[in-house]
Amino acid sequence: MQNSCRLYRNTDEELKADMIAEAVRDLIMFIAPAPFKRLSANEEDWQSHRALLKQKWAFYGERFEAIILNNNPHLALAAKEKAAKAQGKKVAAKKAAPAKKAEGEVEAAAPATPGGFLVGSALTYADVLVAHVTTWYGYPFGTPHVLYMSVLS
Repeated sequence: MQNSCRLYRNTDEELKADMIAEAVRDLIMFIAPAPFKRLSANEEDWQSHRALLKQKWAFYGERFEAIILNNNPHLALAAKEKAAKAQGKKVAAKKAAPAKKAEGEVEAAAPATPGGFLVGSALTYADVLVAHVTTWYGYPFGTPHVLYMSVLS
């Protein structure tokens, strides 16, 4: 009799977690040397690396955020609500029965369920890796993608 431990419900979740881990590996190549380049005597080298790192984070960070929003519909709705409020649009109150929204209104987010994850419905190594690389990025630049960090806290 074999004992096996399954972390995921299906192969699709395993593949998604692996792809996220690979993206973190690619990003860490640029983030890991940042503190050392920042402290180096060569300001030009640091500014060059900083610009490259911001470019890489823009690429990967947006994708991580899109993945978490895609995997967690309540967070996606909350993000849409926040964007609507920022644009000055009214947000329709969440009602028990479906109600017609006035023109320009956005449906209010349902009460958030605990957690928001990159893969599946529980914390995985992909979530831990992305949170870790996010904090590494935050060291020289400030905290990026507050949505993701607030989900894990």
